[in-house]
Amino acid sequence: MIRINDNHKNYILNKLKGEKEKIREMKKHVIKHIQWHELPHDLEGRNICAVDGSRQDARLCGGILTAISANAIGKNLDMGVFEMNLFTDSYYISDRIRRLMMTMEYRTAAMVGGEVDLVLMDGTLSGAIIMPSLLSSFNNPLNIHPKEAKELGRLFIKSLNEFLGEMMEHTESNIHKNTLLSS
Repeated sequence: MIRINDNHKNYILNKLKGEKEKIREMKKHVIKHIQWHELPHDLEGRNICAVDGSRQDARLCGGILTAISANAIGKNLDMGVFEMNLFTDSYYISDRIRRLMMTMEYRTAAMVGGEVDLVLMDGTLSGAIIMPSLLSSFNNPLNIHPKEAKELGRLFIKSLNEFLGEMMEHTESNIHKNTLLSS
């Protein structure tokens, strides 16, 4: 278990309180300029929201303090999830933090999915699925066994396509007009 001394803890706490106050002040000025742009007519009357995430990290002598958040914002919806972690410095820590943020975005979208007709997100779920592993090049099975890796990749894509086909068969009558499925 990692220990942070009281001085570091108080420094972090005061820094976060200061940032929170700055955000409150900025909100007062920014809120005047935010406008809701109407969507196309076939989406009128629908409850739509957008989900996005953010991350911030600070490198300290004992580790990396990370704050990750995801927010869902819509005409009648404003929901956010926030998480703080302390990591030891390691290879690919930035990728790990980015993946945690992405996972939090998907969780937030799933939490509000029942309340809205359409969730807008940047990036794609398929992009997250095919994201390369965090293994280094010398111990990455893709480099050690390229033929087997290619065959596994082909089988994985085939099974994803079969799953999408099954999903489309079972849900075709239940999909809303404006639902977007991507493969």
